[in-house]
Amino acid sequence: MICFKVTDYRFLFFSENHSFSNPEIPVNLQGVTRKGVKIERGLWIGTRAVILDGVTIGRNSIVAAGSIVTKDVPPYSIDRRYTCENN
Repeated sequence: MICFKVTDYRFLFFSENHSFSNPEIPVNLQGVTRKGVKIERGLWIGTRAVILDGVTIGRNSIVAAGSIVTKDVPPYSIDRRYTCENN
């Protein structure tokens, strides 16, 4: 887990996922996968946004505060699909 602090606003990148394909083996013994997080230029990431492994945040896009981003965000878009108000 990497936590960045930018002008007192925090957001998180999780750059790995646990493997859990075998229910007979504890998750912590099955290893992890690492795809990485790709962040393109000119974007804005809101306070307390969480970006999960394997996600690309497209150029000049916006990720809303409190979002949990599990899928790619296209360039020049506003992503707020995973904010609490949508649950």
